[in-house]
Amino acid sequence: MLLNFVLRNYISSFLESYAKAEIIYPNISLNVARSEDLIIPEAHFPPLIRLVIFIFSNPIYFTKISLIKAALLLAHVKPYYSFFHNAVICIFLYPIYYFMIKGMNSFAGSNIKLFMLIFILFQVITVSLTSENWDGRFLLPILPYVFIIASFGITDMIESKLKLLKIH
Repeated sequence: MLLNFVLRNYISSFLESYAKAEIIYPNISLNVARSEDLIIPEAHFPPLIRLVIFIFSNPIYFTKISLIKAALLLAHVKPYYSFFHNAVICIFLYPIYYFMIKGMNSFAGSNIKLFMLIFILFQVITVSLTSENWDGRFLLPILPYVFIIASFGITDMIESKLKLLKIH
């Protein structure tokens, strides 16, 4: 009931953004084609039911749009950023993601790590269900956790290099 209350004023704009193939808010579709046979549930259904009906009625389209939004959030490059801006993002952010993946093995089973990963996952899911924003501000809340986990990957790499140096 609470979720339906919260979604009551938002669900129509949410479904409208999918109908327009909006990837980046406001109204930027990145040339993603709108599905011609899109099924949008009628307004008399409760908001959460409308969302579920929409997802199950348009599974391929919904998955495609959602994955593009999630990838765009994490990639953080935008077509309207300058080449230099996008290059700097790639040079600095993508190695951090690499070290984050490497750092996932560190502090295994930790509740803190689990919290950070769930927080990151929920942020990515939220953006993939709604829209990436034009300025990329939805990446900012997850970056501290990305950096923390990446620091473990960097530490592991440095420690392994130091062990190799001590052996030889």
